Amino acid sequence: MVVFLAVPISEIENTARELKKQISTECTIVEFCSVQTYPLQILRNEFPQNPIFAIHPLFGPDSV
Repeated sequence: MVVFLAVPISEIENTARELKKQISTECTIVEFCSVQTYPLQILRNEFPQNPIFAIHPLFGPDSV
């Protein structure tokens, strides 16, 4: 199973907490936030056993 997260960076923490109840440790998580450091910290904290990929950085107003 692969889950793609394409949410505003301001929602990554809430989204991760909500998905934590539904995602197994075998699920791969791919996120598309405009910056990588903060979302990866959140996702690694919420999903320490899951493979996580931060790809395709996009510019957005929350990245400034």
